[in-house]
Amino acid sequence: MSDRRLSEFVQAGIVCVLLVAISSTCVQAAPLIGPGEDDFDREVGTITERRRTINYEFFRPPNHDQPGKLPLMVYLHGFTDGLPEKQSRLNDTMRDLVHTTQRDNASRGDVCQLANSCEQFDDDFAAYLLVPKIPVVEGWDTYHRHLDLLLDDLLGRYDVDTNRLYLSGFSNGAFMIPNILRQYPDTYSAAISLSGGQTNPASSVVDALQDVPSWFFHGTADGVVDPQGSVDLAGAVQAAGGDAQLTLVPGGHNAGYEFAFRDANNEVYPWLFRQTAVPEPTTATFCLAVVPFVLAARARQRL
Repeated sequence: MSDRRLSEFVQAGIVCVLLVAISSTCVQAAPLIGPGEDDFDREVGTITERRRTINYEFFRPPNHDQPGKLPLMVYLHGFTDGLPEKQSRLNDTMRDLVHTTQRDNASRGDVCQLANSCEQFDDDFAAYLLVPKIPVVEGWDTYHRHLDLLLDDLLGRYDVDTNRLYLSGFSNGAFMIPNILRQYPDTYSAAISLSGGQTNPASSVVDALQDVPSWFFHGTADGVVDPQGSVDLAGAVQAAGGDAQLTLVPGGHNAGYEFAFRDANNEVYPWLFRQTAVPEPTTATFCLAVVPFVLAARARQRL
């Protein structure tokens, strides 16, 4: 590490400590890591809230600094992906998701068939990817506030299309999706649940998903999480009038993400990136819509 980088890092640490003392919340971005095992441009750092600290990785696709906003996808990992030995590597459950959103043609293989060419694939599906990492001994319920604060920080520093924020999760992470949607409504435009769900879901869980397009994936032979949970939750959301899809695939606990993020014959990425939140009308929008009618009425009065 250069002297300049070291100085910047030390200064960031000092600021972080002061912020923690004042507000008990801090986002600290570590220096960017260069090409290495995974060869991606990403920001790595930590966020501290109420004396609890978690790590995060924020992947930035090539040319992300060019004009134009990009969508952002949040990926909540499974329970064992929080193990210490998995904290510093690109977990298998998110590997293909990273290759796709970070415009890595060489490692995607046949998945480029989803578009007419890899170049179009890049243009259509490039996105920021946020991967928070929590300790294995605790669930996501303890850290939903960390995610919200981290997202606010990143939205303030990067040109993100806030109408295309997507939430995805595997296993333990998938169970957290309804809770996040309930606690932070009108934030995410779509959700992908991998090997999650809930048998006999509570009405509050169904309500959280009712207004957010969602797609559930589950292996039919999953011996860790009962696939009936995805069947029940997707069915309940559909019965309530929500937009929920369900795909059951042959295989065990990992079959859901393997199909969703690796299989070139499905429509997951095209479906996901079509989902866009409808912006709330602003005062300026309202004025622009009303002014023509006012002018027309005045013109008629002069006749």
